[in-house]
Amino acid sequence: FLGGSVYDYAYDMAVDSSGNVYLTGISSSNNFPTTSGAFQTSRLGYYAATVSELDANRTTLVFSTYLAGSSNEYGYGVSLGANDTVYAAGYTYSSDFPTTPGALRNTSAGAPDGFVSRLNHTGALLASTYLGGSSTDILQGLRTAANGLPLVTGYTFSSNFPTTSDAEQRFSAGSYDAFVTQLNAGLTGVTYSTYLGGSSSDYGVAVAPGPSNSILVTGYTYSNNLRAVGNPFSTTLSGGTDAFVARIDLSSGSLSYMSYLGGTSYDYGQAITYNSQGQLLVTGYTQSSDFPVSTYAHQATLSGSYDVFVTRFASTGNSLIY
Repeated sequence: FLGGSVYDYAYDMAVDSSGNVYLTGISSSNNFPTTSGAFQTSRLGYYAATVSELDANRTTLVFSTYLAGSSNEYGYGVSLGANDTVYAAGYTYSSDFPTTPGALRNTSAGAPDGFVSRLNHTGALLASTYLGGSSTDILQGLRTAANGLPLVTGYTFSSNFPTTSDAEQRFSAGSYDAFVTQLNAGLTGVTYSTYLGGSSSDYGVAVAPGPSNSILVTGYTYSNNLRAVGNPFSTTLSGGTDAFVARIDLSSGSLSYMSYLGGTSYDYGQAITYNSQGQLLVTGYTQSSDFPVSTYAHQATLSGSYDVFVTRFASTGNSLIY
């Protein structure tokens, strides 16, 4: 167990080559276990983000810290950085969330804002920034690219979310839009950032590095006009919400693949990766009794209100292997 006397939640995990485990989440416990020398050993707001590292045997805390201001913080992503560092990300309602000199943004532009932070193995804060515009910005997913830079996704209501000149989509297209952002290692700027959405609401949930210097993204959408490209499995919204699966090539900044994934009810993408053949693998949950399944599926019919789905696309993207 890892927690204190009130509420403690872990939302993401990473494992290094030695088997050490890194966790991020939230805590409302005043006595969440922290370590000597860590950045923040006492809780300020009601919910504080937490970042912890356990050794490979899960018997010792290498470091553990709160990461918070005086309001509420939610840690949703953790990933390993270069030079034995760790990135943590989520969103904050605090106007005094800890940032570092020269950060991309040192002040909140409109609560809630996303945050991205970088720590070392003693729990010291190396770099930290707000990420967002003047309205609601929720950061949900974090992974590290092959070059060691942090990739994040989430969703925003801000018309001035920071984008780059080579973005797939420079401006908001709907109510909430997903966003996909790569920051530099010092968290002083963005190397790539784009909105991703249609005329309704779109939510980025998970991000991962893809093959050939690309970014993979999944989440869910209410929009019937996503720019489905790259020989997609599905070009139309099938239900109330569909999962979406996207690939952005960083060499051009443009979408090379975008597909809907779902049935006639509600479908939500939650995690994405790829295998050595370049095939995309996605998981999430669905309420659709007609969610697309393959011939030899372990479970071909919906059994409850919501069921988990696990999907593997062909490398061409236009069909399902499983």
